[in-house]
Parts: sequence; C-alpha cells; structure tokens
Amino acid sequence: MAGKKLYKVLTILMTVALCWNSAAPSCIQASTAKQVLKGKNGWLFYKNESDGCNIPEYRGNNHYSKGTMKNIRKNLLKMEKAVKSRGAVFVVCIVPNKEVMYPEYMPDNIKRKSKVTRADQLVKYLKKSTKLKIVYPKQELMAAKENHQVYYKTDTHWNGKGRFIGVQALRKEILGTEKSIDDVRFKVTAKKYSGDLARLLGQSSRYRTDTKYSPVQKIKKKERSKKDLLIVGDSFGHEMTGQADKYFGKVLYSGIWEFKMSQIRKGTDVVVWEGAERYLDRFGSIKLYNR
Repeated sequence: MAGKKLYKVLTILMTVALCWNSAAPSCIQASTAKQVLKGKNGWLFYKNESDGCNIPEYRGNNHYSKGTMKNIRKNLLKMEKAVKSRGAVFVVCIVPNKEVMYPEYMPDNIKRKSKVTRADQLVKYLKKSTKLKIVYPKQELMAAKENHQVYYKTDTHWNGKGRFIGVQALRKEILGTEKSIDDVRFKVTAKKYSGDLARLLGQSSRYRTDTKYSPVQKIKKKERSKKDLLIVGDSFGHEMTGQADKYFGKVLYSGIWEFKMSQIRKGTDVVVWEGAERYLDRFGSIKLYNR
C-alpha cells in the first residue's frame, strides 16, 4: 500500500515538473511549456534537462568515456555482490527513452550526431566485461512498434503494450521464457487519454489522443514462477509490477530514493534495479548497497 500511495504522489508531482525522480528538490519547477518539445503528428517529448537526459541522449552527442563506464560497472558489481550475500539474484533493467524509440516523430531541427546512445554503449560494455544480468528491451520494442504503438504520444511513459514487452524481456532474462505480443489480445481501458506532457503544456483537452491498453490473457500454471521479485526504480518500474505479478510470486516495489537494503528479506529471489534511460547516470552515482 505504501508503494501505491507513493506512486500517486509521484504522479501528481510529475504533472508540476516531472522532477520527482531528480536528486535535488530544487529541480521542482513551475509547469512551463519549455519542458515539452512538440514533435510531428501530435507527438510530445520531454526536454527538461534538469530532470534526466533526454535530448542529448537522442542526439548521441554525450557518449560515455571508458572511465565513466568502468565506474558504473564497479558500482553495479558491488550491488550485485550485496544482493547475492542476501540470497537473491541481481538484475539491471534499462527502459529506453521515448525519443530514441520514435525518432520519426522528433522535429527535423533536432539533429542526431550518432544513433548510438549512451545506453547502447553501456549495455554493450557491461555484457562484454561482466556477467551481470541486463534487460534492455530496445530491439524488442523496435520490432513490436511495426504493428503496435508502444509509447504514449502525450506522455513520457510506454503504454500497456510497451510495458508488456518490458515484462516479457524481464521474464526471458530471469526465467528463460517469454510470450510474444502478437499472441496476446489487449483490451482498451481508456480512450482519449491525455498524458503528463499534455498536462505540462496546460493543454490536456487538446491532446486527448492516446489510448490505454491492458493485456487479456489466462496465465497457465506452467507460465507462473514462484520466484518473488523486488523492483527498485522509478515510475516505469512501478508500472511493471502490475503485469509482472501475473508471472512471478510476490512482486514488491520500492522507489529509488526510499530503498533500503533491509527490504531484501528472506525469501526475496530477485532484485531488479530498474532505471529509465534518461536516468542512466544513477547506475554509477547511487550506492544502493550502502543503504
């Protein structure tokens, strides 16, 4: 219940500035149109550079140095060691930025120096230099978007279909199994939805263009695992819990700033550190294992 209450508070604050996930309270600003980038065909993108890293990540002009990636690797390996000492498996989950997923709707004046992002860099480096379990469903989402819209047009987040793909990527890494989005029926839970970016613009009534989806599926007994998960992260991670609990045992969530190592209790099988791509630096700067 505490996690749900926290998420409601987080959602309200994101409407004001989308800065709840920032390290400093001073990031919370008045709602201004300057935080929103208007793309093509009614698509909206987030450009508040004091709250993560969206546009530079899209441009591909902020690549990591090898030294920075070594620091992130060191931090993640320490977290993995701490999690293992408590009897659980550690997984890193990176959720791709909307701008990277839908470049065709970005304004033409936002040029890309490289299509290789810092997340691409980091994932390749970590997979080559460690045995860390890493979930980065960029390719899966790219493949699915050919037939499905996987992010909201008016919101910073992925929609129910994108979230489904993220959960399946998590299943594949942890359990070695997954389900194709093309084998699942989705029901419409809300029409004319207006997301957080439209609210930041103060134009919710104008941008009622999105649809909310939820998967309709009967989970077979053999598809369920008894493994208990603890997801630590931002709003994307919180959203994943509602679908992940269909496939795992108990699925708990903790916000990145509220997390304590004591939350990894006896019986916790997997700890997932989830982070949106725009918050990639946190994997090197936040020392969760010291909490």
